Amino acid sequence: MSDKTARDITAEAKQAVPTLSLTKAKHKYDQGAIFLDVREVFEWWGGRVQNAVHIPRGLLEWRAANRLPDKACPIVAYCASGARSALAAARLQEMGYHDVSSMNAGYKAWRKAGYPVERTLLSYLLGGW
Repeated sequence: MSDKTARDITAEAKQAVPTLSLTKAKHKYDQGAIFLDVREVFEWWGGRVQNAVHIPRGLLEWRAANRLPDKACPIVAYCASGARSALAAARLQEMGYHDVSSMNAGYKAWRKAGYPVERTLLSYLLGGW
């Protein structure tokens, strides 16, 4: 047994999967990659990348097979900062997904760049409109 911290595990995940800049992630989006939002439900309802698939990080192993049936389809995981998305992308690789990457910028950076998003009433109430 090792004494790894959450920071250590996240750093290992970031080394194990490709990390995409915002610009490269947008290019993948334009090419039809699946964007996987691994944030919590309350974050999801605050706004999200347009057409993203939502699976909270804590449920990924249980829901991936049903929500992401094609293991060859390109997937870009994202969260708020890039940590949970790196962990999720590494786990998906372990589960046999072949083309998985993590967006190093979070949802707010995507939104601020003017890229496609879905907004909700909650995002408006939270000042994210």
